[in-house]
Amino acid sequence: YIREARDETLAVTIGDKPALECYLAILARLIAPEASEGTSARAATLLVHFILRCKDLVQSNIPAMLAAALDRLVGARTLPLRQALVMLFARLLNEEQLSTVGALRQMTLLEGQSALSVLLIQWLRDQHDFC
Repeated sequence: YIREARDETLAVTIGDKPALECYLAILARLIAPEASEGTSARAATLLVHFILRCKDLVQSNIPAMLAAALDRLVGARTLPLRQALVMLFARLLNEEQLSTVGALRQMTLLEGQSALSVLLIQWLRDQHDFC
């Protein structure tokens, strides 16, 4: 519904919460390490579409969403999840190169590693196995 009827969908409230807030909470839960890798792989596609279609509304949330996706990528055990998460970043880099690179440069993961270097290492390590 975000693709076809973004404004109408986001105007809905669920209980006392706006739909946008609910979408963010659902996506965060689906990307979290507690979710299955299959669930997170499918959610990565939803996340990229959500960011690209609603970026004007979720601009302040994008760094946290990208950090969650990167944290999930670092701990990913299966190739489908790693591919889905790398493709999320590839799509964002294709659509919003400067802002995505800028956000990745500013992020530091828990181990003190640069988010951009972690992404590139993961991408280059697995790229030959991606479909």
